[in-house]
Amino acid sequence: MVIGYITSDMTAASTVRYGTSSGNYSNVISGNSTSYTYGKYKSGLIHHVWLTGLATNTKYYYQAGSDASWSKEFSFTSNPGVGANIAYTFAVVADIGENANANSTITHVLASADSIDSVIIAGDISYASGCEANGCTTWDAFQTMAAPLAAIKPWQINIGNHECSDNSNFVLAISTKYRFSGMPTPTAYNADGAMYFSYEAGPTHMISLSSFYPFGWSTGSPLLEWLVADLAKVDRTRTPWLFVYLHAPWYNTNSAHQGDGEIMRIELESVLFKAKVDAIFTGHVHA
Repeated sequence: MVIGYITSDMTAASTVRYGTSSGNYSNVISGNSTSYTYGKYKSGLIHHVWLTGLATNTKYYYQAGSDASWSKEFSFTSNPGVGANIAYTFAVVADIGENANANSTITHVLASADSIDSVIIAGDISYASGCEANGCTTWDAFQTMAAPLAAIKPWQINIGNHECSDNSNFVLAISTKYRFSGMPTPTAYNADGAMYFSYEAGPTHMISLSSFYPFGWSTGSPLLEWLVADLAKVDRTRTPWLFVYLHAPWYNTNSAHQGDGEIMRIELESVLFKAKVDAIFTGHVHA
């Protein structure tokens, strides 16, 4: 589990204490921190702490911060393990944003928290769309709004078109890469990282692919090379369900966003069909 949080104190420690009973934190672990500048915007100190060696399907209680100031206590249940007969439930949402409707969506998912294991955000997360260059704080407002859910359930994110607007300091999708680094695996802030990755939980092998990958999906593409290698590792006796999530749908009967995923479809549809992917989850089309 990766615990991420942001402090206004730019000298704050990156520490999480946790344990299997409320108020009893038998483990203390340190992580790393960073910040970024994007035009007129400067982020707070962004902390990430990796909790490793967790028991499966176990409830953990934790606080983030340091002895100078600890957060309130939160809890999460660890991955139930990987296997064909292990139940796993995830919520899928996309195109959230930061407004009253977005808050309603977060509240709705939160009301079902006891029955879900994780949350997938299939692109277009905060809708900041590069406005940080002018000093906006949309990302901070979004994460504050989403914190009650994000603090108790693991999130897996996807890079949509609005995330790809956040390019600065030679880092593509800078806001997402800095804020969500390590979800679900540790990665360098300036690497492809969040553009494509996979993980396993319960009976599922999950793959996230960006619909707006700047280097394309044809021969020679790092994303394509990674995808082919990742699909070759899938063991359907262990993870019989193979799911992909991306942002722009390949088939769309709505009047808007026609063809936005067509180039990606031409290059990757046969690859996923050959691998017998069970389902693809998308967002992007507001209909």
